[in-house]
Amino acid sequence: MSCFVLMSVAGKLDVKVKVNQVPSASSVENGWQQFEIDCDGKVVRTTVKLKAWKKLLQASENYTRWIAVIAGKMGDRISNKGFILENPVIQVFENKAKSKVESVIAASSRSVAGRLELTIKINELPPTRTVKHERLRFEIDCDGRTIRVTLRPRVWKKLQQAQENYPVWTAVITGQMGNPIPKGFILENPVIQVFEKKPKPLERTCIITPDAQTLYTAASRVPFDTTHSKRC
Repeated sequence: MSCFVLMSVAGKLDVKVKVNQVPSASSVENGWQQFEIDCDGKVVRTTVKLKAWKKLLQASENYTRWIAVIAGKMGDRISNKGFILENPVIQVFENKAKSKVESVIAASSRSVAGRLELTIKINELPPTRTVKHERLRFEIDCDGRTIRVTLRPRVWKKLQQAQENYPVWTAVITGQMGNPIPKGFILENPVIQVFEKKPKPLERTCIITPDAQTLYTAASRVPFDTTHSKRC
């Protein structure tokens, strides 16, 4: 009995977590603050420097409504509940309009509720396997983490058309973190956007060359002859 091995394509995974309240934190080594965020049952644990932690405290003091966006790299798994967010970077914004995140209620006294956003980028057509209901399944390798995606045929055609019509393209795949698989997880409810990547136009260089009769005195900075030939 042969076993079908699904080859993966390389991609880039961007992870962002949004919160609108200060989580309960515990001090760890060097005064860093560790806290957890509950994103629809997926726990994201992160540790930030005291300077970054103060951004959340200041937002709570200065703004009636605010949103903090915490971006980082997906690290080790926390059993089947979630993962550690490594190298976190925090940005805080005043939220003058009511946000979807604002209506979320904290799940426990230790963790605060938030919204997890996963964005995967690829620029080549991955190998696929046809599964139930004629859907296409493929895997993306993001720095050693495997992300399994299953698409409807009409959505898969977006990637095929990009491959056929664009010399260079990028596909942005968003979705929710699903069940774990070896070395990664399943991406649920994937949504795909495809963009043509146009090369940057070459800068036109103008070369000015003096003719044979032009002399220039560096010391005085005064040309003896101002005749130059231009080639563009």
